[in-house]
Amino acid sequence: VLQFHVFMCNKVQHIPVVIPNSGSDGPLLLKTLNMLLCGTIFVALAFWARQITITTQTTMTELVGLMWRGPPPPPADDDPTKSVETQSLVSSETPKKETA
Repeated sequence: VLQFHVFMCNKVQHIPVVIPNSGSDGPLLLKTLNMLLCGTIFVALAFWARQITITTQTTMTELVGLMWRGPPPPPADDDPTKSVETQSLVSSETPKKETA
């Protein structure tokens, strides 16, 4: 489908001429370079479109999941596995020193 939209839009049935004088009547070297350049651009565009599709699909799946289930619960503040340094960074407070 991407190839159709890139190369076949508006009844265009030939590879675009990006390099001057590389049309059907140009030298074989220029035609080959033009073909390779167009192919490289097409592969890069296809890779980019695939990445966008994956990102969009992941984002929409997460959005629908949040709408369906609601937001996740906030983490508990009384988690004993947190160190004093982590708790002070999260709460932006200085840790209180315990006296024995």
